[in-house]
Amino acid sequence: FNSKQDIISIIEQAGNDILINCGDVEEHYEDVGVISKDLIANGKSMGKIAIIGPTRMDYSNVINTLEYVASKIMEHFSYEGIQEKEGESTDGK
Repeated sequence: FNSKQDIISIIEQAGNDILINCGDVEEHYEDVGVISKDLIANGKSMGKIAIIGPTRMDYSNVINTLEYVASKIMEHFSYEGIQEKEGESTDGK
């Protein structure tokens, strides 16, 4: 990528979905695809996770992997939020 802003633009354009041809956003990247998902824990947006790869990637496999990783991240932070509400330490002490 030519700049950090190019990556940000592409991920923002993908939203919470799949963007198969990034050339529609940044002309240099017509062979690049993005799959992204919003991360939400305890009702709060925590950001976004995205996979950037060639347009020929195995979308089914990549989507399943991204969904799994995103669910584990959200599960972890949701659990930490529950512990904090109960007055427990998140470091296990």
